[in-house]
Amino acid sequence: MEKWTLPLSIIALVLALIGIAGNLTGKVAVVDMAKVAKESPKAQLYEKQLADKYQQLTKNLAQKKGLSEAEKEKQQAAAYEEYLKTKEQLELKLEREVAASVRKIARSRRLSVVLYKEAVRWGGVDITPQVTKALR
Repeated sequence: MEKWTLPLSIIALVLALIGIAGNLTGKVAVVDMAKVAKESPKAQLYEKQLADKYQQLTKNLAQKKGLSEAEKEKQQAAAYEEYLKTKEQLELKLEREVAASVRKIARSRRLSVVLYKEAVRWGGVDITPQVTKALR
């Protein structure tokens, strides 16, 4: 029984590698992130949320009267820090959603690699419209 263990393991490994290789098509796709950010309703929603946050922070700062210069600068720095934190959170959220959409599209189209279009001089299947559509 032990003399069959190694050959069977090797055969199983070879079959697994063939199965993995069979799932990869060698196709390369590209995603234009600038276009996704410009055309995606989800990205536009996050952009509006960020603009609203900026308006809110600006309004709050304008309502604070009678502050010393030092206190005013401190309040502005705190507001700017809050704005940057919100911006970072929204960007990360969009990035995760884009990555999930890209993964889903890559699997369904059996793509091996997906790159940012900005990094590719020529070639690759453009999946930007599918990613933009998936982010609705």
